[in-house]
Amino acid sequence: MRRSPSPCGPTRTFEPLDPGVFSWDISPQWQIETDPGKTSEVEVHFVSETPDRTRVELEHRNLDRHGEGWARVTASAARRLAAVSPEVRR
Repeated sequence: MRRSPSPCGPTRTFEPLDPGVFSWDISPQWQIETDPGKTSEVEVHFVSETPDRTRVELEHRNLDRHGEGWARVTASAARRLAAVSPEVRR
């Protein structure tokens, strides 16, 4: 696996058929975070449900590393997701 740039942080792992993990290097103020100790990770799973349907599961973890402000951002995102998809699990 080679690391590749992305708009929100480097890809940490990606192998076909396995989950992909990338670094979320964006602060609660929506600025690039350069301190790796203040970044989180997003893991992405692609689950085949039918030949024509794939479910995408996201796990955004270690949000507490971002420090003050992330509880507000997380609550806002959860409300927005729940409004468009009742299947969103918190």
